[in-house]
Amino acid sequence: SPNSIYPSIKDLAFIDGKFYFSGFVSGQGDEFWGYDPSTNTLIEFPELFPGPAGGSPFSLTELDGKLYFNARTPAEGRELRVFDPSTNMIELVADIYDGSNANPGDLYVLDGVLYFTASMDQSERLLFSYDPDSDELNDYGTVAKDGAPNFLSTLFATDGKIFLTVIFTDYG
Repeated sequence: SPNSIYPSIKDLAFIDGKFYFSGFVSGQGDEFWGYDPSTNTLIEFPELFPGPAGGSPFSLTELDGKLYFNARTPAEGRELRVFDPSTNMIELVADIYDGSNANPGDLYVLDGVLYFTASMDQSERLLFSYDPDSDELNDYGTVAKDGAPNFLSTLFATDGKIFLTVIFTDYG
């Protein structure tokens, strides 16, 4: 490592000639890092979740030159974040589940919009989208069957369509 710090790397993304990743360092946990191969420099960002637990960023997904991902902070919990390489800032996109963890996952980009699953409470996973041009977050609601809670997962985007699986807790 160029900085004598050796984070174990996972969830790697590449934007504008730099690598960004979730990296584990003892005493710091998993946090957001960068690496500039042109200068052989490891880029250390402020901890999202200070202390040994870490912010655990994952699902790094590029959209319009920015990285969107799931990470936790002490203030908002596990929510959707965005990193802008032009400012080197990480910001909260939306506090989807106020006071708890929305745990956004399955991030996919389709036609300039970010689609993902997240929880509004601990009983269901719902489909959401975020349009960075309008700064609009959309909740597509439940895909309930006879009022049964559901868990959306395994999103996949192709040919202008989003595909997903739904598990109904009462039906399987």
